[in-house]
Amino acid sequence: MWSSPASHWESQALRTRLPSHGTAPLRGEIESLRAGGSAVEVVSPGPAFLALTGNGTRMLDNSLVPQAYEAGQRQALDDGGRIRANWLIEG
Repeated sequence: MWSSPASHWESQALRTRLPSHGTAPLRGEIESLRAGGSAVEVVSPGPAFLALTGNGTRMLDNSLVPQAYEAGQRQALDDGGRIRANWLIEG
């Protein structure tokens, strides 16, 4: 998780992808940062990774490493534009 001054994010929608369970403290921290003027992007495991690992129950299965790597690469390509647009601030 990272934050940046909100003035740089005026044209960007703030999105948070968090599981619905067990994330109340993290959600509180994100809202606190936003209330203080920061914009926050959260990167979490994507649907392909969650499906591959049985929603995380098989995360330590070494046989899944190649497929997990590929899922991560695809997610990076999918999320990269959103993150890059907010990370690289010209000024």
